[in-house]
Amino acid sequence: MEFLKKYFKKYWKGFCLAIAFLTLEAGCDLMQPTIMSKIVDVGVVNRQMDYVLKMGAVMLMITALGALAACGRNFLSSSISQKFSADIRLDLFKKIQGFSFDNVDRFSQASLITRITNDVTQLQNFANGLMRIFVKSPIVCIGSIIMAVS
Repeated sequence: MEFLKKYFKKYWKGFCLAIAFLTLEAGCDLMQPTIMSKIVDVGVVNRQMDYVLKMGAVMLMITALGALAACGRNFLSSSISQKFSADIRLDLFKKIQGFSFDNVDRFSQASLITRITNDVTQLQNFANGLMRIFVKSPIVCIGSIIMAVS
């Protein structure tokens, strides 16, 4: 993992921004049940149609904000993971170009191409998933616990 530090240092700002968008998206997702319960508890029970419509509009705005945050997060996570993997592929290509003839003969071309494509693609998918799924699950879990307790 030590060799990946230079790549992490290069893209940490974008990664943090993607996590901020993800947190905003998770917060919007967590607010929906609370607003819906208020619609039912206050608006439906008291037959206040204006309250139901007002809170419905608030729900739509929060949903739109969550959708914008999701789009921003998707764009950032895809862009950053793509650049991350492109840098790794370039460095691997440079390293392979510096191989001696003995090393070139020892590794087959197919093996080297597989390393450059498949292995780096696995790292790219991991980086992308880290900014999308792996971080969202704990945020939603902790947020759900907080919402349930309050």
